[in-house]
Amino acid sequence: MRAELPSVLVVGGGRVGTYVACKFKGAGTTGEVVLKGSPADRGVSKMQPFVDAMCRDAGVTFVRGYERFANRVFDFTFVSVKTYDLANVRAELDAHNITSGITILVHNGIVAPLFENSVRVVIPQSYDFVEEDDPRDATKKVTKIHVKNEEKPWVMPDTGDARKVELLLEASGIKGKADSNFPYGLIRKFFINGVANLLSIVGDCDCDGLLAKHRGRMEVLYSEFIEGG
Repeated sequence: MRAELPSVLVVGGGRVGTYVACKFKGAGTTGEVVLKGSPADRGVSKMQPFVDAMCRDAGVTFVRGYERFANRVFDFTFVSVKTYDLANVRAELDAHNITSGITILVHNGIVAPLFENSVRVVIPQSYDFVEEDDPRDATKKVTKIHVKNEEKPWVMPDTGDARKVELLLEASGIKGKADSNFPYGLIRKFFINGVANLLSIVGDCDCDGLLAKHRGRMEVLYSEFIEGG
């Protein structure tokens, strides 16, 4: 008898959340996939038509509230929101008694753990909604997400839960890697987002070029942070 496919809740209906939810559902590696967007009182994003189209095509359930899913236990919950929203996400899940076997945290900041059985993930990609010609009908368009650096893996700590996440990602067509050097990668990502990206904007230069020029000094700095604990 075939084992029941895992249920997935994705919190955060932006580019990353929409990509993950639709990727899982489209790959057939999961059962129910629910994508939770911002509450209705926050208004509707200009990206919402793209999100709606992708969810409809993939068979993902998009919601703005948890009322239908109170007291549920999901096998996996992916939280893809800004760091400052994590506490609100936890409070809203608790208010509806929604729990998860494993919670995957996809955010850029570094904060104290807020979720039990959680796996912190660092992603090197950027995501953008695009409209392309429908290969089945030249008169129509289809909405997709263009992924930069798709060949690079999502990186996470080398733990038992992380290896389960890695298996799900890989089976769904998303590269993943449970890595014992994860703390180093986390610090590196934090500095790239918080320093290099800002400097590239101020200096009107390419971030990759900036990193290449100063990579040696940056690597030393990351190592000192890790050694200092």
